[in-house]
Order: sequence, then C-alpha cells, then structure tokens
Amino acid sequence: MKPGKEKELCTHLVNKMIFGDKRDVFDENLELFKSLSSRKDFQSKEQLEDNDDDSTKVVEKRTLEKYFEDEWMPCKEKWAGYLTSQLKHFGCVTTQRVKSGHNALKRKISALQSLNSSFEQICSYILQFEGDYQNLELNEATITDARIYHEPRLHRLIHHVSRIGLITICAELLEEVVPGELCNCRVKVVFGLPCRHDLPRDRMLLLSDIPERWILSSSLGERLKQLECDVSLQKIDIEKPAPWVKCITKLEQLFRQCEGNQQVQNLMAMVDELVDNAGEIIDHPNFVFPLA
Repeated sequence: MKPGKEKELCTHLVNKMIFGDKRDVFDENLELFKSLSSRKDFQSKEQLEDNDDDSTKVVEKRTLEKYFEDEWMPCKEKWAGYLTSQLKHFGCVTTQRVKSGHNALKRKISALQSLNSSFEQICSYILQFEGDYQNLELNEATITDARIYHEPRLHRLIHHVSRIGLITICAELLEEVVPGELCNCRVKVVFGLPCRHDLPRDRMLLLSDIPERWILSSSLGERLKQLECDVSLQKIDIEKPAPWVKCITKLEQLFRQCEGNQQVQNLMAMVDELVDNAGEIIDHPNFVFPLA
C-alpha cells in the first residue's frame, strides 16, 4: 500500500463508524475492517537493531489491526470526551446519561455506612428502579395523547409504541416534504425514528415501520407478525391537517427541545408576543377555537 493511504483509509473508517446513523453502515465498515485486518502489507515500521559493530535496519510488517492500535487508539482516547459531548443518543449525550445515573445512585448511598449496608442499599435501589421502569412501561402502553387518536395512520401503533415516539412521528407526518430536499432530520439522526422523508403518507403505519427500540417489549411479537403484512392493504384516504394543528405541534416540539429554564423563558416570551399581536383576531366575535 502506498505511503499515506493507510492513514486516509483509517480516517475514512473511523469517521463512518462514528457518524454513521444506521446499522447497515456500521456492519459494512466492520466487515471492511475485518477484511483488511489480516493483511501483512498494510504498513512497514522501521526499527534499529543494535549489533556488536553496526546498527542494522529491521522492517516489521504490521497488520491493519496492529497499526490501528498503535497509531489511532491514542487519538481515540484523546478525542473521546469531545465526541461523546457532541453526538446525541435519544436526546442526550453519553456523558449526561452516565452522570445522571451515577448521581441518582450516590443520592441513595451514605458515605458513612458499611460496605455490606452499601451493597444492600444498591440492591434496594436497583429493585426500585426496575419497579419504576415497569410502571413507566405500563403508562406508555395505556396513556395516549389525544392527538394520536385523530391521526388515522397511527391507529395500528397505539398501545404498542412509546408515547414520545408516537408524538414525534405524528409531528413528522404534519410536515411537508420538499422534492429534492437533503435529508438530515434531527428525528432520524438523534432519535433513530423515521422522519418525514421516510414515513409513508398514504397508508396506515405498521409496527414493522418503526425501529424495534421504540416498541414496547410486550408488543415485539406483534411486530414480527406485521413484518409479513401486505402494506398495499393498508391504504387510506388522508385529509390535510388544519394550519393551527401544525402550529401547536411545532410549538410543543420547540418546548421539548429547550435545554434549561432560560430557553423555556425565551420561548414563552416569543409566544406571548405572538399572542399579543393576535389579540385583535382572537377578540373577534366570529372567532372560535377548534376543539382539541
């Protein structure tokens, strides 16, 4: 391999593995890495070997795997903190997830108690955590936002997909798709959900259209059945949503994206300004708010 090509190839592989947002992309690069890892001619490493009289140059043939560990692992360790602070997963970065769980556990443990008491307290915390998770899953399966019932394309997903997943998909269905638009939607990149460019518009959505991570564990069996369902039988007529529905949904999305009280206050100030400017319209005797 020509000099410089090994660094270029490793850079390409690392970037695609880090920033790839689909499983098939990762699998493709993993197979490429495996196929190259056994090659002995990847890079030559020159070493000096001292003899009695002269120093001779020894050339060591390194595989891709050895080259990656020698040259790229220090780079990975150096930038790991930066990468985890930039890449989000389910709306949070990795550091936030770890710190949140660590702080929650520390609040349950006293620094003055014995080691046995600490383990008992950790066990109690885990049991309570599992119970809270089961209650949360039950609420996700039984409580549904009223807007979801008014969207016929989501009827097959109710009580099977998590609440925030349904709300996010419902908001994407209200968005119009611009022909030729570059798809880099936050919904797909951050949450791994189908965005407005991927969602079918003229049929009911099935569990097979939704990634498995967003489906409640009790409904995974139903998802397997729907993988063989004929989607052509799910065609329905869709009415165009009213403009006010899109506005309310967009406002809710902006509120969910706020990070901290200051952003919430800024958003509410913008809403108050819009309401004040629309006062003359709202006070009109013929103006009637639509039912939710």
